Amino acid sequence: MVEPAGPACHTGERSCFHKLLTPPCEGRGTFPGVLWRYLEKRRLDDPAESYTARLLSKGLRRVAQKVGEEGVETALAVAAGDRKETICEAADLLYHLEAALLASGVSPREIYAELERRHDKPSPQGQSTERPS
Repeated sequence: MVEPAGPACHTGERSCFHKLLTPPCEGRGTFPGVLWRYLEKRRLDDPAESYTARLLSKGLRRVAQKVGEEGVETALAVAAGDRKETICEAADLLYHLEAALLASGVSPREIYAELERRHDKPSPQGQSTERPS
């Protein structure tokens, strides 16, 4: 791993990832972290009383199916130009994506590390690559 001798971001910061993309949640961290901790707790609850526990108890295929369904619903809302529906469906998608990561044993930190790796990877022309997939 390479450690920069100085700032790596055009803003003078150590990394381009110095700014929180989500607002802090009342001293509990950012909302993705709050949601992750909520899911970790809920997975242990009674499936009869918790949607999260019930979903996770149905296995990876069902959780993956929900991610796909919510992804399609989000895409359709975006295509329709429906801002309110886009927000609601994107919230559902993020919830189900984090549930899928939890069910798969993949930490959000691993996802963020991969995004950072992709962002910091130089292209053949020396420019940072911004590869969405």
